Amino acid sequence: MTPKHWPLFPDCMKKPTSPKHSAPLYLGIEGGGTRTTALLVDAADRVLYEASFDAGNLKLLSDRELQWRLREIATRLPCPVTALGAIAIGLAGTRTDPDRDRIRRGASRIFPKVPCLATNDLETALAAAPEKPGMAARVLVLSGTGSCCYGSTPEGRTAKVGGRGHIIGDRGSATEIGLKALRALVAQADRSGTWPKLGTLILDALALNVPDDLIDWSIQADKTDMASLAIPVFRAAAQRDPLARGILAEAAEALATDAAACAGHLTEASQPVHFILNGGMLLNNPAFAKDVTRRLRQKWPGARVEALTRPSVWGAVALAKSQPPRLTSPGKTGPPSALAPLTALLDSPTEHRNPRSTKLDTMPLGKAVNLMLEEESQVPHAIAQERATMHLDTVCTMVDVDKVVMYPNVAHTLRAITVTMGEKGSDMSDLTLSVSDYEPFLVAAAKAMQIDSLHQIDTGLDPVTAEREQWDDANNFLALAPGVLVGYERNTVTNSMLREHGIEVANVAELLADPERSDGSARLATIPGMVPGLYDRPSGCLFAPRCAYAVDSCRAQRPPLRAWQDGNVRCHYPLGESVKPTSATEEAS
Repeated sequence: MTPKHWPLFPDCMKKPTSPKHSAPLYLGIEGGGTRTTALLVDAADRVLYEASFDAGNLKLLSDRELQWRLREIATRLPCPVTALGAIAIGLAGTRTDPDRDRIRRGASRIFPKVPCLATNDLETALAAAPEKPGMAARVLVLSGTGSCCYGSTPEGRTAKVGGRGHIIGDRGSATEIGLKALRALVAQADRSGTWPKLGTLILDALALNVPDDLIDWSIQADKTDMASLAIPVFRAAAQRDPLARGILAEAAEALATDAAACAGHLTEASQPVHFILNGGMLLNNPAFAKDVTRRLRQKWPGARVEALTRPSVWGAVALAKSQPPRLTSPGKTGPPSALAPLTALLDSPTEHRNPRSTKLDTMPLGKAVNLMLEEESQVPHAIAQERATMHLDTVCTMVDVDKVVMYPNVAHTLRAITVTMGEKGSDMSDLTLSVSDYEPFLVAAAKAMQIDSLHQIDTGLDPVTAEREQWDDANNFLALAPGVLVGYERNTVTNSMLREHGIEVANVAELLADPERSDGSARLATIPGMVPGLYDRPSGCLFAPRCAYAVDSCRAQRPPLRAWQDGNVRCHYPLGESVKPTSATEEAS
């Protein structure tokens, strides 16, 4: 977003002009097990907005979560929803008419009166591929977190093979590859007594120490966690590990077999079929895609196999454009519920008289007194309403390097402008303010922090509980470190929800009761110097630049975590050990 350059002085400020869209715009939304993508284009397919959001599998979203996801997309669009001619939403897990009804109901609340086509991510991916003349059918071969084969004919007949979830389906998917890898390496280790190379790569990827650690991890792992193991499997295969290569060969065979079976449901084996490869497993791993292609051509001699050349969200856009667009309102611009520009503050109610008191000077005394008492009686209620959201730190806290916890009632309505000061010359009169357009607060904050996105942790509170706990500063924490917070013990629901998201929350009593901390008899020792930042950490021990006992090995190698006295320590030479060099010379000697 290009900032507007305004003079520093208020009387020179002017309202920025937003672009106006006279022709209808089209919005495509596609959601899967990893992310949800939104793409906004005009009638000429010029991209106006594109962004990714959290996962969008319909089976894993409640109705409220679905609406929140759609609202998050709507609030970030560079146009009002009234400018949309039509939308299409394709979400993984959409199988039945009731599923499609759920999507349409959720969309109608966020995009009122906008025509909406609801479908699954298979239909959108197939629509993204250009049609090839002379083909008897088209078959999408999808392999990502899950997997599925979906095809259609020019006459409109469709067929689907696979895609029934990671427990009984998803053959050839990242999830199945990860699960097979765990089972295969454990079986080989049990039978041969040696731990395979693939197992070492998986332990490193999960930051686990010994093979038995995989037991607890696998019990708690979800579908996405299991799918992440495909990465070390491909890495091991690139190193010619036979176990990993065998697992990938089985996955390629499963995908080719399912794709040929899907084509067989649509046409004769002698007919030409266009097979389209899609999904992270196929698009990001050329050798794997090549193996699938080779096996598919063996099973279907008339196969024409190609990878999807553009993001499948374009298929959602194509489906949106296939609908009759509604008439749009070009006169209204700006994001939904956008705050007024700075100049609009002149129209604030506080700058005008109360309309009930415009004739106060001519009112009878008794009536004037009653009017003032009535107005005054509304003050406590108004203060109570505002008490829960006095200023930003009471409604929002950074809890990790890219995560915040935020009062739900303001999370999707809070807007921000970014103001920066520039200087053209030495003369102070040349100072200017660069003022951006209004943006969602989380978007503006992420840009200021120079990160891709700032994620809001969903505490899942209903409006009543959220408001009650916000009164007690439920979203006001002291962050000791990324993922480590101190909060108010009374906000039990919010604290429990944060813990479920992997955030450590302690109250003051717990903090002081920790036996590793001072018992109050003496002040804890401190290490002088500056704490390293997240992006300028030393290569060796984090404390080496500030530690009086650091030697060359401390500065070059990060110490491992090891047992020491009654606990654990991450130090090459913890105080109290018999060998305690204080310089590089002593270490060498």
